[in-house]
Amino acid sequence: GGLNFVLRPESATFGTTNFAALTKNSGLFWHDYTLDYDQTTEESAFWYAGVPTGITVSSVLAEVYSRHSVTSGTAAWNVLMAGRQSGMVWDAGGVTNLVAAATVPGTAGQVLRQGVVLSTTGIAAAEALQIRVSRDVAADTAAADAKLIGTIIRIT
Repeated sequence: GGLNFVLRPESATFGTTNFAALTKNSGLFWHDYTLDYDQTTEESAFWYAGVPTGITVSSVLAEVYSRHSVTSGTAAWNVLMAGRQSGMVWDAGGVTNLVAAATVPGTAGQVLRQGVVLSTTGIAAAEALQIRVSRDVAADTAAADAKLIGTIIRIT
């Protein structure tokens, strides 16, 4: 069992600065949208969800799916998450979790899946969930935009 939130590029919210570019990609067989994150500026995108009542949060996993035009280097991400109960301040910090750097595939355009167990601090049933995904340019060495295909948040 559990609860999955699928964070698609088309449903992202963007800040006024340092945001990933929503890009339409047309391939031979598939057309999709990605969020293209710059290689030198830490850009972000935001998503929101609701944790239903009656859910016991014991663990949270983030799975980040991306693809890259380069065939060397590493990709790294930061996932910030916060829960907001009724009566809590909306615009406050959360817990940032580093998705450890992983080597990009040796063939351009192949999918890279990276996962990290997120902190469950402040995450509970009947809360609004805030999620921010950023490229960790300090730990990332892939010398091109990173194309975020999507992120899945798995709550068990």
